[in-house]
Amino acid sequence: MPRTLLITLDFPPLTGGIAHYYQQRVAQLDPTEVVILMNKISETKKLDAKIKIYYKKFFCKVIWPHWLPLIWQIIKVVRKEKITELWVGQILPVGTATIIANIFLHLPYRVTCHGNDLLRAKKHPRKFKLARKILAGATEVEANTEFTKNILIRDFSISEDKIKIIRPENTLTKGMANRDKMDAFITERNLVGKQILLSVGRLVESKGFDQVLEALFELKQDFSDLVYLIVGEGPYKKQLTQKAEQLGLADKVFFLGQVDHSELPHYYGLANAFIMTPQINSFGDTESFGIVYLEAAEFGIPIIAGRVGGVEEIIKSEDDGYLVDSENIQDIKNTILKVLK
Repeated sequence: MPRTLLITLDFPPLTGGIAHYYQQRVAQLDPTEVVILMNKISETKKLDAKIKIYYKKFFCKVIWPHWLPLIWQIIKVVRKEKITELWVGQILPVGTATIIANIFLHLPYRVTCHGNDLLRAKKHPRKFKLARKILAGATEVEANTEFTKNILIRDFSISEDKIKIIRPENTLTKGMANRDKMDAFITERNLVGKQILLSVGRLVESKGFDQVLEALFELKQDFSDLVYLIVGEGPYKKQLTQKAEQLGLADKVFFLGQVDHSELPHYYGLANAFIMTPQINSFGDTESFGIVYLEAAEFGIPIIAGRVGGVEEIIKSEDDGYLVDSENIQDIKNTILKVLK
């Protein structure tokens, strides 16, 4: 019986788009045919699931490269679980550790690419060369979008025949929204009669939350009843909180932190519009897809999205949503104005 080992830095109970993507993928497989090797971090709690998951430390700060322990972890799990195929969840550094471990294992492996991983690798000649080597040795390369597929073909010289596109899928439905919870939230936050603009995503520079704040500052006179809910956590939270205060928006912007995926429908159900205007940051990162747009669409709310990366594969016309220039505050402002009026 074939058995696949998924080696990944992202999987529930960790949150985020990639973790949810792998959870979706694994849920469609026979639990006897897949094993997960996941990086153990301090807040990782064992997931109550049918799938066998190994939580192991991939990194050690006192040695270099820091990912050297992962090589041994891969070899141990492969031998213990009689693995017949390796599935690389992140091209760097997981892919590097995998091909070294594979010197001893001699197993076929496939690699899943998400877009930003390739863009970051392109920025560094050594990493770019290493990523090409990893991809060249794979039996199959998975891409989450046409955007990612095109990067693989154009920049990494991967044959189109070798690439398989597997897009993220929305798993939320309108029926998951609980009216009582929504009403309680509105009452608790004193939002009765307010218009609600919603964003869901990791708080990082490339998501473009700061541009939305700038646009809201210019809209204060037009919409005195407008509030902005931001669901998510991340390293950029402090800067965003400070910016909201500097712009005099502290009473209009609510940072709600990370919420369980099953709780997201309550927030989508409350919103008058959804917005995420990602940018290309200094590392070359951008939005290669954006499952949150599909989630918002399920709830029938207007969507404002940045015209970058793979977003145009979701927002194809005004029937799907409105594309804006993520760098243009006036464009974002005018589109919010158009949507809410």
